[in-house]
Amino acid sequence: MKTTRKSTVPPEKQLCILAREFRGTRDEQHRASISRKYAHAVRQLINSKMWRRIPPLEDQLPDEWMPKDFFQHWSLTPPPTRIGKPTIILEGLEDVAILKALLRSDLLEDCELQPAGGQPNLATAARKHILNRHAPIAILFDTNTLDQRVIDETVQAMTESVESVAGDIPFDIIYCIPHIEAVFFNGVVNLKRIFPEFENALIPELAKTDPKRQLQALFENGGGPANFNNFLDQLASNEVKKLQAKDPIRQIIIFIKKNRDAA
Repeated sequence: MKTTRKSTVPPEKQLCILAREFRGTRDEQHRASISRKYAHAVRQLINSKMWRRIPPLEDQLPDEWMPKDFFQHWSLTPPPTRIGKPTIILEGLEDVAILKALLRSDLLEDCELQPAGGQPNLATAARKHILNRHAPIAILFDTNTLDQRVIDETVQAMTESVESVAGDIPFDIIYCIPHIEAVFFNGVVNLKRIFPEFENALIPELAKTDPKRQLQALFENGGGPANFNNFLDQLASNEVKKLQAKDPIRQIIIFIKKNRDAA
């Protein structure tokens, strides 16, 4: 019986093939995958100590996609690294409003808040931001469920999606169970002060399972502020300070402080 040996493409030939494949796609995730394979081939060539000729331009990737080892090996000046501010990718404008109300002004100056237009767009927005800005990102999203199994699956899917393009760019996945509005029902905010009819409009089980809808019910029947922005304006400074020590706000603050120096 004859056996067929699998042919191995030499690393220099791989650079040519990968560069051609890179030019043939606009898909960011595919390009990131090609870039990683290209970097692996470059390391093989460097380790061989037999790499004598620099690849022609048509066998190279754009500078921002080339591995650092390539520039070091050929004594070339690497392109400037584009590092943006740590960025929080959020579902919508209400989430942006909450963070603007709860984060200190210096932290707001040191980060960017970017609404994605809904949960289905979060991972895509995060990948694009990493590839375009090379900036650390944190995704903040509502789980919309109390089921930990579903939550774990969603977090894993988001992590794998972002990880596929992140490389050494830091990222974090932060979630709110079941909505970010739950922070207002954790005993820190004196809702009776803000809504005179609080006790009549409160449904304890609803506040636990659907705090977003419970807050809307307070706007309609609580006798206080009738919209989100007016409600945020009513938060006392001591309440804001206490909320900063609670998840997910605490996690967001940690993320910004940890990554702002890199910007």
